[in-house]
Amino acid sequence: MRASLTILAALAASLVPAAPAGAAAYQVIDLGTLGGASSGATDLNDAGAAAGWSRTTSGQVHAVVWRAGRIIDIGTLGGPGSRATSISNTFAVVGTSTLTAGGVPHAFLWRANQGAMHNLGLPTPVRIGDSGAIVGNATTAAGESVAAYRDQHGWIRLPLHGFDGSHGEDVNDAGTAVGTLFDDPHGSAPFVFANGALTVLPSVPTAAETSADAINDAGLIAGQTFDPLGIVLWDGSAWQPVPTPGLVEPEIRDMNNCGQIVGAHHPAQFFKPHAYLIADGTAVDLNTQIPSGSGWRLGVATAINDAGQIVGVGRHDGLQHAFLLEPAGRASGCP
Repeated sequence: MRASLTILAALAASLVPAAPAGAAAYQVIDLGTLGGASSGATDLNDAGAAAGWSRTTSGQVHAVVWRAGRIIDIGTLGGPGSRATSISNTFAVVGTSTLTAGGVPHAFLWRANQGAMHNLGLPTPVRIGDSGAIVGNATTAAGESVAAYRDQHGWIRLPLHGFDGSHGEDVNDAGTAVGTLFDDPHGSAPFVFANGALTVLPSVPTAAETSADAINDAGLIAGQTFDPLGIVLWDGSAWQPVPTPGLVEPEIRDMNNCGQIVGAHHPAQFFKPHAYLIADGTAVDLNTQIPSGSGWRLGVATAINDAGQIVGVGRHDGLQHAFLLEPAGRASGCP
């Protein structure tokens, strides 16, 4: 596996970025809302079903699933609001919901064949894998974030190994999770949690800090460096740099099984992000890959599946809506 990961990382680092094609590479689909003004997609499975949130006609925020052209309100744990953060290939959905108005959000698990949400307690889920493993985050008594992991035995807080806190970011279908340990006010280290053990990965020696933000089923890990800013891939023995010309302060949100990365970068103002894709050694702003005059500004690409479909949050004619990008013709899915 180490040899295959090294090859993948070397390819990503060595291919020369190409200019984006003139023709639109994606069709943009507005995933719509529950009748309210806004919505956002947070994750996507390989069947093309997306999870996220939407405002209702009364203005409340509810967790939703978009599937086969329909938007499904999956309800709450009894309170007025909920948000879905991830969906697996087995159509398990996790997220957060209040139990009462003004209450602390609890984690939930929802399955289509069960109907109602199941209360998973206080850690807030980030991602769920096909094994059912969930990575999320809890809060210590001192108010620090600490990564949490759930399997069939329930939630555990991951060890800090002398750091002040940690943040869980992603889990693959085998149940291996990644995230970042940190010290206040500065300092961090990437980690991998597998088979009950947390391993601290080395940081990039030429950067002040390194994080681990996404992991795919081959075990390839995508991370970020700070001072200087950059994107790197862990090949099992070392971090390899990923060229990102044309991207300004890129943030990683997801990576699929062929190493394609999506997220947001900030070419103009930090609070007006643009969605991006890194594929086949090329980094592109996804706003250059959709039909001109579409009325869309794609803000954040939150997930990409192995078919090359991408979901996220953008603005369509000024309104914040969830989007789905469908590859047009020869596109960026895994071979």
